[in-house]
Amino acid sequence: MLRVTGDDFDLVEVVNFQNPWPGSRDCTVLAREALLEAKVELSPESPLRVVSLPYLIALKLYAGGRKSTNDVLELLERNREHLDLAGLRDVCNRHGLGAALEPLLTELGFA
Repeated sequence: MLRVTGDDFDLVEVVNFQNPWPGSRDCTVLAREALLEAKVELSPESPLRVVSLPYLIALKLYAGGRKSTNDVLELLERNREHLDLAGLRDVCNRHGLGAALEPLLTELGFA
């Protein structure tokens, strides 16, 4: 992960999913899908797009670790009313992340 800081902007973390480290799990398909589905513009002047919530959660689950797990719990809790649970499960199951997702959904009381 590359962290970029500056006096006139908040911290930006850049993750390269296109060239994974040797021996790491490959999530190229997940990353490409997330980018293809990204519709929300970061700003009118920027070519960057924001990935949807199901893909953000899937990418966090892929990353693993305590911080990412806590991030997923926070994302789920803060977006409870607007969460497309079936869509989230579909994305995670298609990319082998369903087993990581379900305990977190259970912990937060999702059906």
